[in-house]
Amino acid sequence: MCLSYNRNVLTLIATLQQDTVHFGEADGQFILNSVRNSEPTILNALSVIITKKHAFMALNIALGIVKQDLTNLAACTAAFENALIAAGPVSVSPYALMIQSLTHAFEQADLKGLATAIKAEIDAGFSNAIAAYST
Repeated sequence: MCLSYNRNVLTLIATLQQDTVHFGEADGQFILNSVRNSEPTILNALSVIITKKHAFMALNIALGIVKQDLTNLAACTAAFENALIAAGPVSVSPYALMIQSLTHAFEQADLKGLATAIKAEIDAGFSNAIAAYST
């Protein structure tokens, strides 16, 4: 469940999951750049959480709670990532190729590829953090 997520983020996820919502290439590039700029901060935070495991143990904080919170946050983050990728610039149809340059069509496809790669890196960071609290 995404209960700990900000209500605005949950509303955005629900909106993006509607089949009728898509944003253009310029907005997609802006969002991609924003996520790309945030990625090092997210990965660093997850790394710090891993290194703080012994501190949590020393404070008698149940590691299961940390793991559950990481699991929930990972699930919500994945939902947000998937919604953003799905709402990105739509796939290029043969008709669109007739009215757009071939280069432009590939740029649209590249945005989804880059977004998917960033998603994979962030998801791996969550997997590592969750694994650290699983043992």
